Amino acid sequence: MANMIAQINPMVLLAVLKLWDELTPDGTRIIYPKAAAQAIRCAFCRKVYVISMSWTIRPKTSITASKDQSMPTVASRNRGQAGALQQATIDRQTMAIRKLEQRIDEVDESGIIMFCSASDDIAAGETLLFCRKPNSIIRIGGVIQYGQRDPISADPDSISYYFPGNQVAEAWNPLRDASNVRYQGGSSVGKALAAGLASVVIHCAIMLRNGRPVASPQYPDAQALVEALRKTENVRLSFDSVFEVNDETEGWRKSKYLSVWALFGKAAEMESLRDYERWVCWLG
Repeated sequence: MANMIAQINPMVLLAVLKLWDELTPDGTRIIYPKAAAQAIRCAFCRKVYVISMSWTIRPKTSITASKDQSMPTVASRNRGQAGALQQATIDRQTMAIRKLEQRIDEVDESGIIMFCSASDDIAAGETLLFCRKPNSIIRIGGVIQYGQRDPISADPDSISYYFPGNQVAEAWNPLRDASNVRYQGGSSVGKALAAGLASVVIHCAIMLRNGRPVASPQYPDAQALVEALRKTENVRLSFDSVFEVNDETEGWRKSKYLSVWALFGKAAEMESLRDYERWVCWLG
């Protein structure tokens, strides 16, 4: 997913964290709440601007799966010992989920923008992290060819925006054969693209601030713009502004699919004219 973020914003600085996970006998991937909490805490300590989370956790499933894995297999253990082990495992998982929720709250209060992907299983129901802070986490769903919503993804009402999530090509890798193009799919791909777009908006605001250290009538307070983008509602506003470029883009608002081609096409014209200040302001 880091590849997708960098594809949108080549100037981004990434802190890539891999979570501890396991596969159950039926092939289901389990993300442990404790590992998720540690990763979020690490990102918080690094003072990042954006956290992009490609995983979901179902609290009840996490507890049940871990409990099943911890069942005694030695025949000599009696039922009392097995019951005690089960309860201890459930208690540990409950505490881990509470710690994860605390970390989410901590990040929300710190001004870090959080993106999470929708579940690619419509039957999954509510999942962490989104259900903890639905108003503070931008939830991204994937779309298939021609911008249609993926029918198996989560409830559309719970999705903030939709981004490409079907057969999205990775950026070219000089260490790999140029003819061997890799494609990725799923809501997590759309989420990475959305996080990359958010980083572009923030990067443009920082460029404007650094280029205009002294307030001017045209740009009264560039620093205030950077600070404003530490709030989720303002990042949403920046995304929503894409719908207002022209009548064509407005038509995509209902589907929540950002028609970025209209915005960046105009920005590309400004860049070709070397009108860098207007280019930065247009993007920001």
